[in-house]
Amino acid sequence: MNGFDESSSSSAAGGISVIFSVYWNDDPDHFLQAFNSVCQQTRPASEIIIYVDGRVSVRLAQLLTCLSTSTGVRTIWGEKNIGAGLGRHKAIIDSENEIIAIMDSDDISLPDRFEKQLRFMESQNLDVVGGFIEEFESRPGDCKIVREVPLLYSDISKFCKFRCPMNNVTVMFRKEAYFRAGGYSSQRVGEDYLLFYRMIKLGVSMANIPEVLVFVRAGYGMFKRRRGFSYWLAEVAIATVMLRDKRINVFEWVFSIFSRLFFRLLPAAFIRSAYLRFFRRNV
Repeated sequence: MNGFDESSSSSAAGGISVIFSVYWNDDPDHFLQAFNSVCQQTRPASEIIIYVDGRVSVRLAQLLTCLSTSTGVRTIWGEKNIGAGLGRHKAIIDSENEIIAIMDSDDISLPDRFEKQLRFMESQNLDVVGGFIEEFESRPGDCKIVREVPLLYSDISKFCKFRCPMNNVTVMFRKEAYFRAGGYSSQRVGEDYLLFYRMIKLGVSMANIPEVLVFVRAGYGMFKRRRGFSYWLAEVAIATVMLRDKRINVFEWVFSIFSRLFFRLLPAAFIRSAYLRFFRRNV
């Protein structure tokens, strides 16, 4: 088992707080891969905070207890499930550094992810930096499917009208900008989309690096999770906020909610096919 390198625990070595949120359905082996990908960064973080979102499996609890003995790793045990957004928010409040990196519980960061993001953030004087993701099923590189996002603030702002303009699992941001935008909301779906919209509304400086930063586990289960009425209702809520703020007009709101309704009610196999055909790029 790889672990957190104690030599990376110095704030001077990175000044980065990495935030995880884990819950009942998370696979311990997948989480360990994600955790190790953070520990093996060329620009190490100074702390890793894991928010445990309610009850988890015995195996995962044992793994978390073991990892928590490493220097620079802290675990916050939540009494009940509150959702990934609020879980991350609690961990961010408890973090020691100004720079926050979000990490999902079953994805794999490329080794130079933090180094590239921090360098880009500092050189461009940015508050938020994200990048592309490459999806995989069994092992990184087996699908060659990339989700690209717009690079510049002006394009990010336009893109945000209809789709999330940042890949949440790739983002690194300054804590001040995060709190200024209100942080992750209590929404269990789309909380990242709403956060980025609020940041854009406030004029927070943000950009995406035109490179893959994270390998994302995206098998059939991911597309199954992205269908259903509850997912659609969360998207309606975000579109309605944009309408109220006059960021979109009534016609754009109607188009957004009805096109999404049709899409979210399709069988998972059709959603997967649509994603791969219209929203992803093969490499």
